[in-house]
Amino acid sequence: MNCSVKRILISGVMSGSGKTTVTVTLLGLLKKKGLKVNAFKCGPDYIDPLFHEKVLSIPSGNLDPVFQDEELMRCIFGEKSRGSDIAVTEGVMGYYDGLSFGSAEMSSYECGKILKSPVILVINAKGMSYSLIAVLKGMKELKEDSNIRGVILNNIPESVYLGLKPVIERETGIRLLGYLPHVRGAEIESRHLGLFQPGETDDPEGKIKKLVDAGERSLDLPGILQISEEAGNLSYDENYREKLIKEAGIEDAGNIPVAIARDEAFSFIYEDNLDILKRCSVKPVFFSPLRDRELPKGIKGCIFFGGYPELYLKGLSENKSMLSSVRNALSSGLPCLAECGGYMYLHETIYDTGGEGYRVTSFFPGSEASFSGSLRHFGYVSLSTENDNPFVKKGESLKAHEFHYYDTTKEGGVMDIRKISGRGSAYRGMTLKSNTFAGFPHFYYYGNLPLIKNFLELCRRRDS
Repeated sequence: MNCSVKRILISGVMSGSGKTTVTVTLLGLLKKKGLKVNAFKCGPDYIDPLFHEKVLSIPSGNLDPVFQDEELMRCIFGEKSRGSDIAVTEGVMGYYDGLSFGSAEMSSYECGKILKSPVILVINAKGMSYSLIAVLKGMKELKEDSNIRGVILNNIPESVYLGLKPVIERETGIRLLGYLPHVRGAEIESRHLGLFQPGETDDPEGKIKKLVDAGERSLDLPGILQISEEAGNLSYDENYREKLIKEAGIEDAGNIPVAIARDEAFSFIYEDNLDILKRCSVKPVFFSPLRDRELPKGIKGCIFFGGYPELYLKGLSENKSMLSSVRNALSSGLPCLAECGGYMYLHETIYDTGGEGYRVTSFFPGSEASFSGSLRHFGYVSLSTENDNPFVKKGESLKAHEFHYYDTTKEGGVMDIRKISGRGSAYRGMTLKSNTFAGFPHFYYYGNLPLIKNFLELCRRRDS
């Protein structure tokens, strides 16, 4: 299949440049213009795609060269963009920042190359003027194929932008596509795992409207659209996902019902993880550990993704019937995958960021999860084992991403975990009890097909 959709990649010089603010503004402007828009996020991010979805009312997608080979990335992008007028991809970190200090491997730059997408750079220009030229020249000239076609200056007033525009364009040859001033009352707040989610933000629709109103006056939308037309033609195999599933030996699950926790406390879910389950004929049955009284009836497996359970501990701990239902089901051998926040929910006690403890499922008796105040593990990791277990066989390896501020007294020792970048020393992690496989790493299922194969086989046996 061919994908000729207009597209751009919005990237930054570094984290904190304002990529999400500019992307949200641009998505709103494009939607207001009456265009059909799709959005994507580079890297293992759960929160930024929620803001994309808040604007567009359709799920955003993740594009990640660590978890996806090039063909899979093109396939995901092409399928989701089919019928769209334009696709906007938001980068991660700085444009060239990837796995290691010494290269741009697995960066937004690589995503842009794979997607043949022109790039628009966002710079937080507050407190800068002529120095912007040095930054822009360096970003453009570091790689001959940088594909940087334009720049948006963030966090400056109109008067400064008008003074800088002719100078920057003359000195760098990069087209300026507008600016975004500081919009009072439209700030997107941050905390220990990143931005506040849209549902936790006061009046997110109002904030988005303020940004769009400001962007309508300050961004060069015709220029941005013109640059989006420079995207190269992209070809992809529309059957590639099915081929991967077949090559992995994953059998049709036969409409097996699998419970998936999904509410405010457990919201870190890749849409592609749900996609692969559906393609394997799994019947997802969503439930809320906060509001439902017990696990859904008739399920053959259970998945707890990550999120912010530490923010909802009172409600989670007071839902005694759900805690009992989960503990009893998992103790009886119900197959379960639990990651990060979902893993913490299986502890006996979680302490909030202020140090107050709340009793949760106690599936792991005596275990405690507490806020450390700093990142414990961060980045892409690989997991391997010297011994077979129900979820991972000897010789199989998994890829994951860790990003958490919580410590646990139940670190586990089922898997050897190493940074994919090679930095730091290996450590032991992941816990296995009964048919539950749990730990802090987040898994992208298309990049971990052996794990899904083994999990579904356990579910199928439960059904027999």
